Amino acid sequence: MRGWRPAIGVAAVVAVLSSVSDKSAYGRQSPAGTPDGPLTVVSCSGTIENAVREYALRRIAGANGPSWQLTMQGGPVGKNPVSLPLPRATPEVAADRVALTFKTANGGRQVTLTAASGAGQLDVYVDFGLEVNVDANLDPRVDEMNTHGSLAVRCTINAEAARN
Repeated sequence: MRGWRPAIGVAAVVAVLSSVSDKSAYGRQSPAGTPDGPLTVVSCSGTIENAVREYALRRIAGANGPSWQLTMQGGPVGKNPVSLPLPRATPEVAADRVALTFKTANGGRQVTLTAASGAGQLDVYVDFGLEVNVDANLDPRVDEMNTHGSLAVRCTINAEAARN
């Protein structure tokens, strides 16, 4: 008996995956998000150690109200974004400004953000070693999100997201 060979080709797999609904796990999501997925409320970019980092505060709709996360790409994580959940965060969101002060009880996650269209300040401190005890699913790359103090950033507020 000869070895087994798959009868389906790559083109067939691509055709099947491309026909899957956008609401599936294979669906593409726009940077701003979809009604069922995270919605970027504000995005900010700044430079640390000669590398541009892009941060985004995202709202995730849920049955018990929204939850929030901070994402970052660039710098040491490249184009593979890292997300930091912000449980029980309560940012102040308006069409022209966003403000967030967040700190966990053990001090392992601290985020301060003040943003207006065009400019803002961001201070992120994360200690994976402290927070992994609270959130076992935390990505160890969250330590790369640290700004090492207040960072001047250029921000864009998604006015549509701010209204919702």
